[in-house]
Amino acid sequence: MNQIDNTSENIKVESGDEHYYPVVRTDEALKILFRTEKQALIRLINGVLGENYDLETTVFVELDTEFISSRYIQDEDDAEYEAFDFDKIIADMMFTLDGVAYHIEFQTKADKTIAIRIIEYGVGYAMNRLRSLGCSDDMIFEVPIPVLIQIDKDATLGDNIPAKIKVSGQSDTLEFVIKVIKLWEHDVDSLVDMEYYLLLPFVLARHRNKRKTKKNIEAFLKDLQKVNKAVKKLFDDDKICSNLLYQMYTVIEGFTKVINSRYYEDNEKIDEELMNMKVQRSPFLHEVRAEGIAETQMNIALIAFRDMKQGKKLRKTIRMLKKFGIPDDIIECAKKQAEEAEDSVDTVKPD
Repeated sequence: MNQIDNTSENIKVESGDEHYYPVVRTDEALKILFRTEKQALIRLINGVLGENYDLETTVFVELDTEFISSRYIQDEDDAEYEAFDFDKIIADMMFTLDGVAYHIEFQTKADKTIAIRIIEYGVGYAMNRLRSLGCSDDMIFEVPIPVLIQIDKDATLGDNIPAKIKVSGQSDTLEFVIKVIKLWEHDVDSLVDMEYYLLLPFVLARHRNKRKTKKNIEAFLKDLQKVNKAVKKLFDDDKICSNLLYQMYTVIEGFTKVINSRYYEDNEKIDEELMNMKVQRSPFLHEVRAEGIAETQMNIALIAFRDMKQGKKLRKTIRMLKKFGIPDDIIECAKKQAEEAEDSVDTVKPD
């Protein structure tokens, strides 16, 4: 997980106060966009991995990404002291499409350990899965299909990160390949052509760490205008839903404010462009928000029913949703979808 910068550096101003630059977390932006519309996520998976999932009928289920392992510790100098220690790791996003598990990890800066961490997240998923299945004669160590999205240029990265899993003492090995999306190689047009719509706002994140020069400011303005135009056209062409459009605009605005503040010292041209876009979008987004309310309510209800597995009862969940103002028809529809998704996962048998 990464912020738009890994540091929250501050600058001393003349008054002696500390001014902290705003920070937008790219991993949180990723989760917001990738959770908003199933079809856009399926388009991405189909394009990156060559799959052929149907945009309408494929069952999408988001998975838990927090993995906790426990280990018994004892102080050698104090025999009376003993306890369990807990380690926690959190992946960016995991989900299933028709019962097949996928893992998307987002990386801003080059990191030589990213492959190791992705494998570690996969192990966490596999262990949780085995625990949920309980003791079985047919124990299969299953990991999700991994995809790495890298923003900053890293000349050492290829289209895939190859790895092999081997049992000690045996010659046979199992291929474990991490697919890589090298975002620095794509512009707005190529992302649209390849149907990687969800990655469009992250084109702006590539302008991090750029010096305040006329050339860099003009390049950022050009990308900002192209991203906004592309997102609006996708909606006009019915390629993305209204809720995703609104979330994309939110992320674009957040990235723009952060980059302008941190690197371009609140450049007036960027502020003016952002203000013009907000004015032009204002009446349009008002309608989009109204249309997106039902989609947002459905997402909330689906998450609530999914979390019932963690001990919440059906009646309590429904009562909670009604308290939040979720209509009965949306509650019933979400309940049905959650049940169908659970049935789909239960019926999928490992190879």
